[in-house]
Amino acid sequence: MEKQEQNIYEKHYAMEIEDPYELAMEFVNYMHSFGEINVTKNIMSTNGPRKQADLHFHLIRKFDRFSRLFFMFKMHADITQKRLSITALAMNQLQIPIGDEPGGVFQEWYMKEIQPDIYKKASRAIKEITKNFEKYLADASSPIAE
Repeated sequence: MEKQEQNIYEKHYAMEIEDPYELAMEFVNYMHSFGEINVTKNIMSTNGPRKQADLHFHLIRKFDRFSRLFFMFKMHADITQKRLSITALAMNQLQIPIGDEPGGVFQEWYMKEIQPDIYKKASRAIKEITKNFEKYLADASSPIAE
């Protein structure tokens, strides 16, 4: 199985918000409208006066059997300082089985004929999704330049 990834989007956001953990959880629910969600980490910790949480999740939108759009979000909520940091990474992932001669012919055909259209679709989807979630975050908080 050959796997290729094209890093298309990477950005970091930081904002001040009254309840950063609540916004992080609401953000996960909001992003569910754009594809399949898989929460990989949701940990809240405290050392007494300082409270914080880490929440990581993936957003996946499949284009076909071999290609999908993959967003990875890592959020850190400093509940004490009322800050939320979000790192977003998006890529188009391609995973085609490698086999004998027919598999190689298929792979070559897919990369030449199908993948360019998938890449365009992925780029448009990333623009649509990022525009929507940036608006969502701006409406919910006051961003801090980083």
